[in-house]
Amino acid sequence: MKLICTSKRGRIVLLLTAVVLSSGFTSSAQVCADVANTIYGLTPTGAIHPITTGTATVGAAITPAYTGHAPSYANAIGFNNVNGRFYYFKRNINTAPQEFVSFNPGTNTITPLSNCPLPANTIVNLGCMLSNGTGYYCIDAYGKLLYYNVLTNVWTLISSNLVDQYGTNLTPIFNARIYGDMATDAQGNLWIMPASATQLGLYKLPAPLPTTPQASITVQRVLAPTTPTPNANTIGGIAFNPAGNFFISTNPPDNKLFRMNENQTFTLMGTFNVGSVGNDLASCVFPFGVLSASWQNFSVELEQNNDALLSWTMGQDSDNKGYHIEHSINATEWNTIGFVTSKNANGSRYSFVDNSRLIGKHYYRVRVETVSGQSVYSAIRMVELKNGRTVAFGHSSASGILRILLSNAGSRHTAMLFDQTGRQLKVFGISNGLNTLDISGLPRGMYVVKVICSSGEHYSDKFVKG
Repeated sequence: MKLICTSKRGRIVLLLTAVVLSSGFTSSAQVCADVANTIYGLTPTGAIHPITTGTATVGAAITPAYTGHAPSYANAIGFNNVNGRFYYFKRNINTAPQEFVSFNPGTNTITPLSNCPLPANTIVNLGCMLSNGTGYYCIDAYGKLLYYNVLTNVWTLISSNLVDQYGTNLTPIFNARIYGDMATDAQGNLWIMPASATQLGLYKLPAPLPTTPQASITVQRVLAPTTPTPNANTIGGIAFNPAGNFFISTNPPDNKLFRMNENQTFTLMGTFNVGSVGNDLASCVFPFGVLSASWQNFSVELEQNNDALLSWTMGQDSDNKGYHIEHSINATEWNTIGFVTSKNANGSRYSFVDNSRLIGKHYYRVRVETVSGQSVYSAIRMVELKNGRTVAFGHSSASGILRILLSNAGSRHTAMLFDQTGRQLKVFGISNGLNTLDISGLPRGMYVVKVICSSGEHYSDKFVKG
């Protein structure tokens, strides 16, 4: 595992990314030595090249002169981060004899494997490895999903009937969009991007992925298959970066590398200096979050009545169950103060109003809950209320700390702690500003804290100590 810290729009984001390298990896090509800045391209003639993502600069091929039959329509490459090998079709299915192979950079050898059980009149452009290295998945031009077991060297036709969550059969979509690629993340989800010369789609098959035949498989449509391709050119391959964004390569004559951003726009990284190297892509990265921070904006503003108005727009929303609104007075300990159900439409706008109107600094964040149970957090926003209520409370069951933020005339105030029967347990002297009270010795249960200000005002709050 590798913990990557990166800055994004003035905030710090921690991204946990699976970057596991085989201990036997000793190739002079130093494959996967720089996972943050390097991906790999496969030419139609079977050569694998390193590509520097920031500039699209292509390095020398790491594969030897071909062995066996000459490569033909090589495609569908995936990297196995357990054994350090690349898996791909050196000769595609529509060219006899077919060759599905693995390439070991440590020994500089290519090994033929079992042939894919598909008719010779089809072609495979979409393929990838699982993050745990146990299997390889591919899809042919008719939308057939197949699985290759790395340990047993056996292929399985999983299904010929893929549909999206709206019941749309994907066979015509794949047949009209035979280009593109697919990749898996660290959660085991399969991301599929079929593409034509002008249109692409993005689909997600949630983990756990099937390894036995299925009559039908439902995938989640993330981007409509009418989404324009960058530069109106066919897509050759996709590969993840550590942040969970896609790098996308275009085929000749375009020969360019793009990054698809969180809001599904494209940033040009550069033009390849080796023709057709973008025929297919693979990377050594299997991120935990894919397009996870798809916030087109997130803001918190104080309105005239001192309500806090939270507003946000989601670029990707079709895979989200809803949004948990979280509040804190110290940006460390958080309480959920509301929930907004997802509209399940990309580009949706949302808002939430917190009318607590307490004096002091208030921190807010939004936790996205996906349909698969994953949680993704927004940036943290802060507003400061100087004219409003006097007391704000915060508590943490984990740390056993009660915090009271106080702004009132006078300097000496009192906080009293009661159990749920009304029995007084503790009395604290508190002052203006942030007060930290130790409640770790209290047993689990419901409690009431009451603040009596020197001005005579009374405030109270309930909390549960776990």
